[in-house]
Amino acid sequence: MKLNELGEFGLIKRLVDKLPEYGRDVIVGPGDDVAVLRTSSDKYLLATIDSQVEGIHFLFEYTGARQLGEKAIAINVSDIASMGGQPRHALVSLALPDSCQLKLVEELYEGIYSASHAYGLDVIGGNISSSRSGLLVDVCLLGEVEPEHLVLRSGAAPGDGIYVTGWLGSSAAGFELLCSKLRNCDERIWEELTSSHLTPKARLYEARSLVATGAVSAMIDISDGLISDLGHILEASGVGAVVYTDRLPIATAVREVASTLGKDALRWALSGGEDYELLLTGDRRVLDGIASDNGLGGTPLTLIGEILPQSAGLQLEGLNDASILSKGWDHFKR
Repeated sequence: MKLNELGEFGLIKRLVDKLPEYGRDVIVGPGDDVAVLRTSSDKYLLATIDSQVEGIHFLFEYTGARQLGEKAIAINVSDIASMGGQPRHALVSLALPDSCQLKLVEELYEGIYSASHAYGLDVIGGNISSSRSGLLVDVCLLGEVEPEHLVLRSGAAPGDGIYVTGWLGSSAAGFELLCSKLRNCDERIWEELTSSHLTPKARLYEARSLVATGAVSAMIDISDGLISDLGHILEASGVGAVVYTDRLPIATAVREVASTLGKDALRWALSGGEDYELLLTGDRRVLDGIASDNGLGGTPLTLIGEILPQSAGLQLEGLNDASILSKGWDHFKR
């Protein structure tokens, strides 16, 4: 069987199924955003890893080296945030072509150091190797979380509200702008959307604020697309859901660019991916109040649906095109 037949998540399942039983210090292994280890009674250790591969995740035609460094850190911080944790230490590995310019590597690390400082973490080591193809940046990030603040994908229950932070579809719109080279659009729109794709921001403050309420039952960051990542919560929690597509927070700039390019803004919001917003479920009595008061330091929190019994499956209210349910990022099914 070829990998493009099996798919990314099918491959992960086959590999994970062959792993031996974990020791008692492993609280969460593969299957969530972050591995969770018991190292003390008052804090859990969090560990995550993510790569940026030239030609797959980025092209230097569109991405500056400093931007790449910032993004490599931010997307890992986003994973730690989605578990309710705080990032602490990063290990950064590079694979570099022989022809790579020193200036590019230095600018890459300027981005890494800048983002690390912004999120309050230290770069403590890494590795460098040569590459016979493109450049690769691989970040292993360690963090910590109080046991009472740990949030997994598996806690959603019928009756919970479904919420997202920020805006959806902005990264996909930014990517389409970069590919189209549509430079005659409004400069503000260009900057807003392309920066959403090139230098996303992890919702660290927002995540810590939300878990402190005790009202969040499950959470994930939106990297593969809203529908795909909501599917991970539904599978892990053994529940169904309804999403009200007319409530999805889509920025005016995204709708304008979609109209100009002849694209579907709703599709970008549902399956575009790389928004790195938080997708969460929880107690509506608490979270509805935060959403109406905009109590996340200026970041919107929007109610977009409700958790249902598993028998209900996933329903997209207000959507006619059911094919979008199968969309989302998969490394081997593109």
